[in-house]
Parts: sequence; C-alpha cells; structure tokens
Amino acid sequence: MAIPSPQNRNRAYPRRTLLYTPADRRERMEKVPTYDADGVVFDLDDSVPDEHLPKARRNIREVTRDVDFSGMEVVVKLDAYETDLWVDDLETALESEVDAV
Repeated sequence: MAIPSPQNRNRAYPRRTLLYTPADRRERMEKVPTYDADGVVFDLDDSVPDEHLPKARRNIREVTRDVDFSGMEVVVKLDAYETDLWVDDLETALESEVDAV
C-alpha cells in the first residue's frame, strides 16, 4: 500500500530524492522548489553552527510560510537529543509548516 504525501495526497511515495539544505542559508532554502526533488530536509544540526541557530530557526518559520513547497515533503532535522538545543528546534518545527522532523 502506498503512503500519501503530506503536501500532495494524490502522489504516493517512496521518495526518489531528498535535498538537504542548511537552515541558516535562506537563499538556498528559497531555491528548493526550483529543483525536481521529492522533499527537502532543512538541517538545524551538523551543517549549522550553534551561533547561527536563531537565524536558522527564523528562516524555517519564514520560508515555510512564504515559499510554495507544493508537491514536496518538508522535513526539519533537529539537533541531537543529547544536546540542549533540540527542544528549541522542535518548537520551531511545530510552529512552522513542515511535514516531519
């Protein structure tokens, strides 16, 4: 049985491609819909220095609100559970228009 996509219920997954993008790079985040990927992972973990996390979280909130990701699954990669950072990352994801963490 196929699992429907969160953004486009008429399109069944599995995914062919996922594009990983550092969430502190807004210009890259905004370009994602121009690529033919099934989904995007906005990374708040390894690719974002801790001092850039406030900006990265703001980018996720704003870009998921302002950019049309129709037909794409939008995922946020949180910091590791062992850190003190993952709770703020999760709050950001819950306040944003994302499909998964």
